[in-house]
Amino acid sequence: MATRSFFAAIASATVIAALGSANVGRAFYRRGRCLDRADSSRAPDDGVQPHHQVSHGAQSPHPLITVSLMLVAFGMGLGLEVNDFKTVAARPKGLIAGSAGQILLLPAVAIALASFFDNPIVVVGLLLIAVCPGGSTSNYFTYLARGDVALSISLTAISGSLAAVTVPLFFNGAAALLLDRSVDVSLPFWRTMRSILLFLVVPVIAGMVIKHFRNTFAGRIQGVVATGGFIILLPLTPFLIREQFGELHAVAGPAFLACAVLIPTMMALALSISRVLRLPDAQRRALPIEVGVQNIALALFLALTFFEDARYTAVPIAYLILMYVFVPGYVAIARWAAIGSGDA
Repeated sequence: MATRSFFAAIASATVIAALGSANVGRAFYRRGRCLDRADSSRAPDDGVQPHHQVSHGAQSPHPLITVSLMLVAFGMGLGLEVNDFKTVAARPKGLIAGSAGQILLLPAVAIALASFFDNPIVVVGLLLIAVCPGGSTSNYFTYLARGDVALSISLTAISGSLAAVTVPLFFNGAAALLLDRSVDVSLPFWRTMRSILLFLVVPVIAGMVIKHFRNTFAGRIQGVVATGGFIILLPLTPFLIREQFGELHAVAGPAFLACAVLIPTMMALALSISRVLRLPDAQRRALPIEVGVQNIALALFLALTFFEDARYTAVPIAYLILMYVFVPGYVAIARWAAIGSGDA
C-alpha cells in the first residue's frame, strides 16, 4: 500500500509539474502559426537561419501565461517562512554548495556541453536552461526523496530571487562567448529583469508577507493558489503537445541528446560534491534534485518573449520531458535508500 502511494505521489508530481511548464502552450501555438505563415513567404534554406535577430519588440505573451507564472510564484511564497532560512543558515555548507551548483556550476557545465554543438538553436536552448532558477516542484520531489526540504525551499528561493540579475547577465555573457557574431541572440537586460521581477520575485515576496502576518490564512489558500496556477493552463496543454513536435522536429535529435547528457551529469556532480563535503544524508538527497529541476516555464517564456524563432524552445521542451524521467527515477532510488538506512 505504501509503495503504491509513493508511486502515485511520484506520478502526481510529474503530471502537475508538466502542466506547470505547459503554461506557454497558447503562446507557442500562436507564435508557431505566425512563423509558419512567415516561412511560407520566404525561400527555403538549409534548416538554420544564417542570421538570427532578437525580437526586442515582441508582442506580450498570452495573459494566461502571466497569470499562471504569478500564481505559482505566489503559492511558493505562501509556503516560505523566515525560520526555513534560519534553520538552513545554521548549517551553511549545504546552502553554499547548492547555490554554487545552481548558479555557477550548472551554467559552466552547460557552456562546456554547448561547445560540442554547432547548431545555435541547441546552444541557445542549453544556455536558457542553465541560467534559469530552480523549479518549485523540486521542493515536493525533495520531500518524496526524504531529503532536506528546508534546504530545497531555501535554494529555490535564493536562485529565484537572484534570477532577475543572473539570467540576463549570465545568458548574454555565455552567448557572446559561444555564438558567432552572425547569430544575434541576447536578452535585453532591463526588460528581462523587469519581467522576472514582476512574474517571479514580487509574487514570492507578496506570499511571504501574507504568510508572516496571516499564517493561518496563508496555509488555507496556499494549495488552492499553487494548484490554480496549473489548472488555469490545463486547456492550453493540448496546444503545446500538438505543436511542439511539428515545429521542432528538425532539431529534436540534438536537443534531446544535449539534455540527456546535461541532466544526469549535473545530478551526478551534485551528489559527488555533497559526498566530498560530507553533507548530512538528507542534504545529499536534496542537492541532485535542486540542480536537476529547472524552471522550464521561465525558459520557454523568455524564448517566446524575446526571440523571434520558436525553435529556440526545442531544448527547454526536451529538458522538460527528460527532467521528469531522470528526477523521479532518482527520487525512487533515494527514498528506498533512506528507508533502508532507517533515515525516514
